[in-house]
Amino acid sequence: MLLHERVEALQKELERMAADQKQINLSVIDIDRRVVRIEALIEFSSRQAGGSTPRLPE
Repeated sequence: MLLHERVEALQKELERMAADQKQINLSVIDIDRRVVRIEALIEFSSRQAGGSTPRLPE
């Protein structure tokens, strides 16, 4: 009985960790999209000014 309870507790912990991982992945995707938009704005503004802005290595 005690082992069964421990297994259930571990399964619940794994479910919580999986949900956390999913939320982290969604946050990373959102941040990546924001960075792309910021880079596009920087490139656009540098073209308007006639200069070139160095890019960070990928």
